[in-house]
Amino acid sequence: MKNLNISKPKSVNILGTEYKIKYQTRNDNKSLNDCFGYVEFYTKEIIIDNDLFDSSIKDGRFSDIFKKGYEVLRHEIIHAFIFESGLWKNCTWAENEEMTDFFALQIPKISKCFNDIKIL
Repeated sequence: MKNLNISKPKSVNILGTEYKIKYQTRNDNKSLNDCFGYVEFYTKEIIIDNDLFDSSIKDGRFSDIFKKGYEVLRHEIIHAFIFESGLWKNCTWAENEEMTDFFALQIPKISKCFNDIKIL
């Protein structure tokens, strides 16, 4: 079994505020027993389940569970954008998990579309 190098960012700038990104296991952080990740808005930390970044090759095939890790990271980053923009408690859709999932899942496609037609 060979491990591949998977990018795991350590921080991200959200509307001028630096958030640390921490990768922890469910054994280290019991809060991850109920989710794959979450944002600590007041300490400016994004916590992600480290097991989502298992990048090993099994049976000659690359395990792509890390893609789920990136989806979860995008999801939590979107929560942080909504919080930092001031929308978190000011409108009904801002805490909507479905809306956050939509953006987390579709941002790569939206970004590709914008890049393809050179409007970024």
